[in-house]
Amino acid sequence: MNRTRKRYFKTQTTPRSRWMWLAGSVVVVLLLIQVIVSNRLATSGHDITRIEQEIQTVNEENQLYAEKIASASALMAIADKAKQLGFVTPVNPIFLTRDLPVALNLQ
Repeated sequence: MNRTRKRYFKTQTTPRSRWMWLAGSVVVVLLLIQVIVSNRLATSGHDITRIEQEIQTVNEENQLYAEKIASASALMAIADKAKQLGFVTPVNPIFLTRDLPVALNLQ
């Protein structure tokens, strides 16, 4: 009786059960890896969107600065040309005015 009792509590491992356990473990590990990779890809997508928005903002700022530089350089070129032609900044400007209005009421 003692021998039969040991048989009931003794677990027998067959090569087939070992393969099943190994295959199940591999599936679980692969599922965990897939979850981790999917999580990182989702985070990367969010980061890419944020970076694209920053690039758009920087491009808009660059366009504004390019326009300001073009405007300033055009005014500088005009000022330099005026200086070459002998124009000067007036010290005491004189204004011509008329006492009479432009249109007279003759009636």
